[in-house]
Amino acid sequence: MSQSMLQNNLGLLNFFYSVKPIKEYNPRVWKFFKLWKTWILSIAH
Repeated sequence: MSQSMLQNNLGLLNFFYSVKPIKEYNPRVWKFFKLWKTWILSIAH
């Protein structure tokens, strides 16, 4: 995986951490984000 792609993914992760209030309003969307985050982290290693 290229370095820039990894940095982009980390930037997206930081963005999603900053929108954590979504969890209270839309648990289904939050569940998707959590799955997506886990997937990104697993391919980043």
